[in-house]
Amino acid sequence: MVKYTDKSGKEYVLRFDMSAIAEMREVYGEYTEGLKKVAGGNDIEALKKMFAILANAGAEYLAEERGEPVTEKVTGEGLLSKHSSIGKMRGIVKAIDEAIKDGNRMMSAEEEDDQIRDGYLKELNEKEKN
Repeated sequence: MVKYTDKSGKEYVLRFDMSAIAEMREVYGEYTEGLKKVAGGNDIEALKKMFAILANAGAEYLAEERGEPVTEKVTGEGLLSKHSSIGKMRGIVKAIDEAIKDGNRMMSAEEEDDQIRDGYLKELNEKEKN
């Protein structure tokens, strides 16, 4: 799972799991079609939808782990607009990419699937060191 914090300080946990894949199939017919749209990085509606799918999967997973109900559905509204900077859009694409990589990594039997990483923050910190 990957954490993304928007400009207002709201945190989202993005998770690529079987529920996200099922939702992508409903929306795009095949989840790889959604990934292709996001990879281009210029389809704002596809980015918002993919972000919402992954954020809802993360919220559902965390709520289930805590034994709590999901309090809200992420829609992607307000995330990006036609006036958003390219840098903001790249940050969202990076968060989506990191969540998908995290969901696809092989895990050993002892490894937990509940870590939340901030891949974008890690990348920024590494750039600052250099």
